[in-house]
Amino acid sequence: MTLDAAVLTIRVSLPIAYPLDAENSELSLRVLSAGRPNRGIFHLKTEHSQTRMVSMGLFSWPQPATEYVLRLTEDSQQALRELQKSVGPSSTSAVDLDVRVALKSAPKGMASTKVWVDVMLRNEQGYFSLIDGGTLPLNGSNVFGSNHA
Repeated sequence: MTLDAAVLTIRVSLPIAYPLDAENSELSLRVLSAGRPNRGIFHLKTEHSQTRMVSMGLFSWPQPATEYVLRLTEDSQQALRELQKSVGPSSTSAVDLDVRVALKSAPKGMASTKVWVDVMLRNEQGYFSLIDGGTLPLNGSNVFGSNHA
């Protein structure tokens, strides 16, 4: 599978009272190739945003959230292409993908919020869910991730 840096898209949904800070959010890839780890941290930009309804839990009514569609910045697209060149596809044994979600602000006194993160690696495959209504702590450790072999 070839990953096209221009296609890679991240969709983050947050309750409306928690605006995303796209400039401080990032995508991190760790690739194990020929027994050697390679890592890249990539910056994101907002392509567009819209309001959508999300489920806050089994016994809760759907609530409005802001959905942000993010792409890699131009520099990060180039950096991902360079990472791809440095690792051979036939020798890659594992890929870890992490998304760091940063917020611009949060209501006072709140310790956490819900977050939804979906990733699209290829247009023909569409989005897959990385985080589905997970808890995002508001203490600065706003990192969610998933391991993909």
